[in-house]
Amino acid sequence: MRLPIVLVVGFLAGSAGGITSHLLTTSRSGDLRELRATRIELVDGKGKTTAFIGTDSEHDTALVFLDDHNRERMKIGVWPSSYTPTLVMAGDDGQERIAFHLSVVDDRPMILLRDHERTRVHLGYYQNDTGTPDENWGLAFFGPHDDSVPLLESGIFQDYKSKKLGGFLYFLEKDGRLHELK
Repeated sequence: MRLPIVLVVGFLAGSAGGITSHLLTTSRSGDLRELRATRIELVDGKGKTTAFIGTDSEHDTALVFLDDHNRERMKIGVWPSSYTPTLVMAGDDGQERIAFHLSVVDDRPMILLRDHERTRVHLGYYQNDTGTPDENWGLAFFGPHDDSVPLLESGIFQDYKSKKLGGFLYFLEKDGRLHELK
């Protein structure tokens, strides 16, 4: 009695696999030309999602890698607000620690290093708020409690009127005095 049941189950399973394969292919060669989905997940041997391609927690389209606690630890994507490519690595608390991205103006690179509260180091292009390309590049270090004013900053800048390039070095002393070399 078991042999006929095994044969029938095997036949049905094989037929289901064949029909599924046929439905997913667009030609006789088995070449899948298009697959549409809102999310594609990679899972481990236990079925736990370890990475996905889709929309992340910030509503950005990305390839996202998750940790053992299902937190987003690294993502590579193109953010819809700016359409710029970005690579972000997050700490154990879920906060961004390293961000590599291109500026909205002229796709110039920027690297931001952060602690659990704020940006501590900015390296690369200094994006302005006018939306025009210029040649402001540098390296800035920020203190642990305020990222509005760098403690040390150096780089190159372009004079808006003459278009001439120059270098700069700013540093803030413990007593709050600002020193500047141009």
